[in-house]
This record gives sequence, C-alpha cells and structure tokens, in this order.
Amino acid sequence: SLSLTHTHTHRAKYNNSALQCLRVIAQEEGVTSFWAGNGVNMVRIIPSNALMFFAKPFIQTNLKAIIPDPTLAGIASGMAAGCVSNTAIYPLDLVRLRMTTTPGLYPNFLSGLATIAKVEGVGGLFKGVQYANAWAIPYAAALFG
Repeated sequence: SLSLTHTHTHRAKYNNSALQCLRVIAQEEGVTSFWAGNGVNMVRIIPSNALMFFAKPFIQTNLKAIIPDPTLAGIASGMAAGCVSNTAIYPLDLVRLRMTTTPGLYPNFLSGLATIAKVEGVGGLFKGVQYANAWAIPYAAALFG
C-alpha cells in the first residue's frame, strides 16, 4: 500500500532514529523549521495563560462566600478561570486550527478572524467552544488544584 511504502521510505531515510530524523529535518529544511507555525500558537497561548492567572484570584475571592473550603474554592475558581480564558481566546484558536489544517485558507491571522466573522457571523468565531471548555475544566482543575 502507499502508506506502507511511505513509512518504509521514511524509516530508511531516518534509520529508525529520532536523532537522525532531527538531523535530516535540520539539513533539509533548516533549524528554524522546528519552530514553523509557533508564532501563531503564541498569539493564542500567551493571552490564554494571562487571562487564566488573572481571572482565578478574582473568581476565588468572589467564591469565598459560597464555598468556604479554600481547597474546593481554589479548584472551582481554577475551573471557572479556565473557561473564561478558553472562551475569550477561542476565536484565536479556531483561526489557528483552520490555518494549520488548511494552509492558504486565509492570507493571515487577522484576515481569518475577519472572514469568519463576515461569512459565519460573530457566533461563528465561537463554534465549538463548548467542547473546548469541556476539556478546559479538568485541565484547569488539575493545574490549580
């Protein structure tokens, strides 16, 4: 099959070695290729973490009256902060995902945001956010718990 042939070709090229694979990529594509697409990812990660770490103490302060146990309040506020952060940056993640899976779809990041808002409406920028938040809740609970 084609995929089996493709796999055997890469095994031979990289000699079944992760280190050899890294060497070949560096030689053929340059060292900077290891960070290809990282800028778009940073546009998402930096605001996400900033929002999460600033939202948590604010939420935790307001939860003290409802949840007197500091451990439970910390976990609950972490989960809520994760959702706040995830929802706020979701449009960035959506554009990043579309640009990664369909190269050339948008000429740049801002164009992607504008195109989605224009074609799908502002709600289109949040299509699927509930699934992302379903993942963010346990992640943030573990991070802050």
